[in-house]
Amino acid sequence: MKKRTIKHIMTTDVETVSPVSTVKAAADRMSTLNLSVLPVCQDRKIVGLVSDREMTVHIAAVGRDSGTTLVKDIMRTQIATLPQDDDLKAAERLMKAMESHWVFVTDADRNLVGILSLGKIARTDNEKAAGDVVKNISRSRKRVG
Repeated sequence: MKKRTIKHIMTTDVETVSPVSTVKAAADRMSTLNLSVLPVCQDRKIVGLVSDREMTVHIAAVGRDSGTTLVKDIMRTQIATLPQDDDLKAAERLMKAMESHWVFVTDADRNLVGILSLGKIARTDNEKAAGDVVKNISRSRKRVG
């Protein structure tokens, strides 16, 4: 059986944001495109990610100005990345280990070439594997109520 690699199901049309963009600009872009996350790239290299969660925790919750705060000041730098020729099992393992809904996919020069979401795995490859990742992430989060 042929090995299913990440590049077979990843999304290649990936929107990115610069680390020196304002959080407001990133939020506007996310809203317009209906995205919950944007990879932060500098010279095609991924250096972090910004999600609606970072915006809530670092901007809205503490009253910072999204028009003057830069993405680099709130972005998450521990991100899940894998080469495009890796297999889907590696992506699932990394998502579990890093408690991430996304794996950012790179080429041989470590340039961003795609994104693989947990939802994409569930829709195109393996619902059970996606469910196991979600269960692992949910167990590790503190209960809020």
